[in-house]
Amino acid sequence: MNLVKEILDRCSGEAARQIGAKLGVDEDAACDAVKAAAPAMLSGMGSIASREDGARKLTSAISSLGSTNMDDMAGMLGGNADALADRGSSLLNSLFGDGMIASLAGALGKYTGLTSSSIKSLLAMLAPMVLGKVASAWKAKGGTPQALTNLFAEQRHNIAEAMPSGFSLADAPDWSTAQRAAPSMATAADRYARPAKRSAAGWAVPLALGAIACLLLWSFMRPRDDAGAVADRPAGQPQQEVTAMKPVAPAAPTAAEVARVQDDLRGALATAGKVFADIKDPATAEAARPQLEALSARIDGLQKTLATLPTTSITSLRETADRSIAELKDQGTKALDTPGLSVEIKSLIDGILQKLAALFAPSRP
Repeated sequence: MNLVKEILDRCSGEAARQIGAKLGVDEDAACDAVKAAAPAMLSGMGSIASREDGARKLTSAISSLGSTNMDDMAGMLGGNADALADRGSSLLNSLFGDGMIASLAGALGKYTGLTSSSIKSLLAMLAPMVLGKVASAWKAKGGTPQALTNLFAEQRHNIAEAMPSGFSLADAPDWSTAQRAAPSMATAADRYARPAKRSAAGWAVPLALGAIACLLLWSFMRPRDDAGAVADRPAGQPQQEVTAMKPVAPAAPTAAEVARVQDDLRGALATAGKVFADIKDPATAEAARPQLEALSARIDGLQKTLATLPTTSITSLRETADRSIAELKDQGTKALDTPGLSVEIKSLIDGILQKLAALFAPSRP
């Protein structure tokens, strides 16, 4: 059984046309979005199912579906689509939270070109059907939390293979962090299920290193060539004039690009608030270490992105973020005051607070 294929088959044809109509795009665009969203959702669910408490959480969400038949995606969309989306949104929030959903929506938006709100609508429409297919396969395996963990371990290869070219969960920091935190999904069978092969990405690194080496060699040799040319020039021959080319100004970011940065910013701030709020004692602080490290790196990426935007865009984004950053400062300070925190955790939290405070600070010359 290939769980991803069964889900995608039920989201094709009439279902794809209806999804496209709901999102305001054509059938092909809807299909492309579904082909990325479905395996991404399953990947996140698999990460949850790999932990004992997560498996119980996921079984609870599945059980809430009841005995409703979730196989007919077109039929569900043809009924009360708003109720379906509300139900899916509630399921996703209970499993992942706003921060992770925003993170995934940003990555899918980057891949598909759809807005974050459209992607969230798509995820909400897909969630009941995806969970319904998971429920059917899970019950066939016994319906226990361990059976759910085993199901996703078996499907791990199919999920990875279904990820479309050009789309990466690395673009969704919270989502990819959840994947890295779930090593128990990997089985011995999975390690040799796929024959070893060198992908295009595998060749990219040595080619890039070779190009850099050539550039360095060229830079080293060029001064000698120029010096030789000057020495060989006959006396009295005038030196050729060099006309300086006017630098080309970079293109201004589009409204969609600024909106995407705004979504990423909101997602990062929401994630920071959730991580700080979850720190209650040394144990919960240590459990939050991977999220704190990922959040710190995410803010670094935002800082670099903001540095490329014009002042007008920065002003708009600052208005969105100022109040949230002030609230996060209070939350972070409260987390820092938790008794018994390790020096490393305190350093991570303090570093994040400093980066947030400097996010819209003018760069120094």
